[in-house]
Amino acid sequence: MSRNSHRFPIPDLGVVSLAIAATGLLSGLFLAFHYAPTLDAAHPSLLHLETHVVLGAMLRGIHHWCGTVALVLAALHGLRLWSRAGYLPPRRRLWVLGCGIAFVLLGFAYTGYLLPGDERAYTGLGVMESVADSTPWIGSQVSAILIGGDTISSATLTRIYAVHVFVLPVLLVLLVAAYARQWRRVGPLVTEPNGALSRPLLLAAVAAALLLTVVLAALAPPVLGPTADPTGAGAPDARPEWFFLWVNQLLRWWPGSPFLIAGVLPAAIALLIVLLPWAHRATARRVVVVFGLLILGSILGLTGVAVGTAPDNEPGPEPEAIEAPGAEEVEAR
Repeated sequence: MSRNSHRFPIPDLGVVSLAIAATGLLSGLFLAFHYAPTLDAAHPSLLHLETHVVLGAMLRGIHHWCGTVALVLAALHGLRLWSRAGYLPPRRRLWVLGCGIAFVLLGFAYTGYLLPGDERAYTGLGVMESVADSTPWIGSQVSAILIGGDTISSATLTRIYAVHVFVLPVLLVLLVAAYARQWRRVGPLVTEPNGALSRPLLLAAVAAALLLTVVLAALAPPVLGPTADPTGAGAPDARPEWFFLWVNQLLRWWPGSPFLIAGVLPAAIALLIVLLPWAHRATARRVVVVFGLLILGSILGLTGVAVGTAPDNEPGPEPEAIEAPGAEEVEAR
């Protein structure tokens, strides 16, 4: 009997994550028939979908929560592999491809958050523009490429929509195909219980994840805020999705460094994750674990601080000037 046979088998969360992502792609195909990727029509098209299309609001909720559930499952799968050193040879290439898949899922969630055309999404577009514009030496060029001109316009939404529905799906299919091919060569982790990859267990896990997604879509549907007003001051609590709340909290503390905080820092962490197999080889396992826990704890702690921040504490418009007492009497005299 294997020394791991007594453990409760855990399904391959990576496979479950991909199944939820596939469901998100299917629901997104339905939404594509109703969504208009322009600054003026994006919000009305989603409002029409939710109010006049049968099951439109439900399908939009499923699409929204598929992105979140797939991303969380992918993160849990990566943490599980990290805890078991499942990134070492001969699985190093699998780790790199898996990181690429996770980053694509993150790209789906991020670009989807920018598309609704409400105040929150428009503020997110503004943050993206400011971060790109703060790039040293080539900021204006990078910003123009991302937003499609000098200011946020319909061209901006069109570009993000093209990335969301064309570029990212193609990347996902290619990465999953390469991952499956490599997985057939090296097989599962030897420390996995035999039942972890059984078909009934995987089907049950996928069914449970799909049920969770449907329940979340019904009980906590995505909120469509007021229409974006390019001439207004923006929403007072236009915070990003949960996966970037830690970045938003750092930007609130140090608003003068958007490129370093929202550009360089996340990219550096992503690069460290991808290079983890080589970092493990160069240092002791204990150093890798401690450093990883430090990064993970910092991100979770900052996210907790951001979640605990009341919307009323978010920066808002400057208060209007208040006339000093007795001013009217002085003028009357």
